[in-house]
Amino acid sequence: TQAPTRPAGPTEELLPIEIPIDRCFDVQWNPPGHPTLNAQWLQPPYNDRHDDGREGHYAFEKLEDGRRMSFVRERPDGAVLRIFEEVEFLVVSDDVLLFNGDPAGAASFVPGGGYGTLVKAPSIPAGDAGGSWMTQPLANGSEIASAEEWLLEKFPKSHRAV
Repeated sequence: TQAPTRPAGPTEELLPIEIPIDRCFDVQWNPPGHPTLNAQWLQPPYNDRHDDGREGHYAFEKLEDGRRMSFVRERPDGAVLRIFEEVEFLVVSDDVLLFNGDPAGAASFVPGGGYGTLVKAPSIPAGDAGGSWMTQPLANGSEIASAEEWLLEKFPKSHRAV
C-alpha cells in the first residue's frame, strides 16, 4: 500500500539532506546488527516499490515532538511522500545507517517489529549490493541526534540557484 503524497505540515520539519534513491534499501539483516551488520537482498524501501519511477531523493522529517522522525521521499516537484510514519534508528558505521521503518503499530505484524532499511554513505558504492560492516548500536535516548548528525554529514542538501 502506498502512503499518500502530501506537503510537509507546519509541525513537521524536513532535515536539510538529500539521500540519492540508489543509496536506500529494504534489507534482510542479522539482528542485532552489531558488532557486524550483514545486509543482503537489497530492494527498494518497502513502501516505495510501486510508484512513479522513484524520482527525487529520500530525506527524514522531524515530527512535532522532536523526538521522532519519519522517512520520506521528496519528488522533483516538491511533493513529499511519507514512506514510513516513524523510524527507529538501530546501528551506524562510517559507511551505513540501519533503521526500522514503522517499528510498531501498523507494521507490528512484521517479524522483528518493522522494515529494516539501510542507508549507504557516499564512502561506499551505491546500488543494491549487500555487504558486511562493523557497526555500533545507537544508544537509547540519543539515537535521533546521532542519526541526524550522521545524515547531515553524509548527505547535506545541495543549494542550487533557481
